[in-house]
Amino acid sequence: MRFNTAIISLVALISCQAFQIPQHVINSNLIRTIDLTGSAVQETVAVAIINQHTEPVNEYIVAIPSQVKPHLSYITAKDKKTSTPLQISVGQYDPESQSFYYKIDFAAPLPPKEKLVAIINLSYSHVLTPFPAEVPQNGKPLYLYESNVYIYSPYHTEKQKTNIKLPQGSIESYTKHPEPVEAKGNKLTYGPFTPQKPYAYSPLKVHFEKTLPILTLTNVRREIEVSHLGGNLAIEEHQNIRHDGAKLKGFFSRLDFQRAVMYQQNPPSALFSLKTAFPPSASDVYFRDEIGNVSTSRYVSSKDSFFLDMRPRYPIFGGWNYTWYHGYNLPLQEHLKVDNGRYHLKVPFVGPINDAVMDDVEVRIILPEGAENVQLSLPFDIDSVEHSTHHTYFDTTGRYVLILKKKNVVIEHVQNILVSYDYPTIRLLQKPFAASAFFLVAFMLSMIVSRTEFFISKKKTA
Repeated sequence: MRFNTAIISLVALISCQAFQIPQHVINSNLIRTIDLTGSAVQETVAVAIINQHTEPVNEYIVAIPSQVKPHLSYITAKDKKTSTPLQISVGQYDPESQSFYYKIDFAAPLPPKEKLVAIINLSYSHVLTPFPAEVPQNGKPLYLYESNVYIYSPYHTEKQKTNIKLPQGSIESYTKHPEPVEAKGNKLTYGPFTPQKPYAYSPLKVHFEKTLPILTLTNVRREIEVSHLGGNLAIEEHQNIRHDGAKLKGFFSRLDFQRAVMYQQNPPSALFSLKTAFPPSASDVYFRDEIGNVSTSRYVSSKDSFFLDMRPRYPIFGGWNYTWYHGYNLPLQEHLKVDNGRYHLKVPFVGPINDAVMDDVEVRIILPEGAENVQLSLPFDIDSVEHSTHHTYFDTTGRYVLILKKKNVVIEHVQNILVSYDYPTIRLLQKPFAASAFFLVAFMLSMIVSRTEFFISKKKTA
């Protein structure tokens, strides 16, 4: 086992050493924007790429430091001029710079001396650290963000600037070098800077106040059940939420909590309610936790959708957890289309809830009994896909189940997935036949039992 591991490591090392980044591409101008207002940190990089080579260039490399890579949840790129999405593929690991490379393929080769402006969006999870780690119930929640003042790029950068958007609140401290640095309201601006070499680095630290909670859904189990016979799409989600802010120092006082909420004096950084958006055609919505039905919930309707405002049984402070599940039904015709006898189901991978990061997501798609030739199409990569069988009432052969698993999920993953399958019409009669056979056998057994004498001798009548 050790020998095989050593061979794999050696092959990976040789392939990494063979990977060279051509330096005939430069970043002529770069504007980097970091948004720290949510649970996940959003980073947008607008970069003007110039080809200084004598031949066309087909790709652009994005470097992610190894210590940051586990926190990277999502990355996309597009051409700013045409808004055309650019394909991104995971490159290799470079042991010399300790970086992971992502390759962006241009829609068309970039001619010599020409410029292309690309917009790169990145999303990071679990990069905000509560500092201090514990605060009193009505204390000020503070967080620490650490990064790089410069863009971490394998190319030479002529001009760059970094903007940091902070929540409404006080800024305790921030890095003031290199200059120029400007702090205005809830915004920090670093630069513009003079030309920098590849992999330029200068530590960046921002210590700021954030009253909104930092939420993490540690486990999400989403079940999507398709019923052709009933024309229904049933969705149920089991979730466990955790507040990743500073832990509560001391005991919890319900009186102080109600007073702070009522008079809005230093309101605590706690989660009061969970808001989940549903499609406007959703029906039979329910919300329950480990104890049972939660009555402190209300529906808020809007034009295109409606929200379920769910209030937990207690406010969720830093380090606290809450577990619940909710579900609803949708008309099947809104999500299922038929093309040349083949069915195409389009459903969201996950459903949005508040501003939360999802650590571990499992999506179970239960197709009707008799579905075959199942194919899956995803707009992003996932960790694993499993195929299984699910049995429920009056099932004979069982239902086809797709089990999708993915870690480190953010709001950008709320996209539709496509499941295509064949479903012969005769299969619609499978469950009615099974139910009829069951009841027929039950009636026959009942008739036989009612007419059978279980005594050795007949009873004597008076």
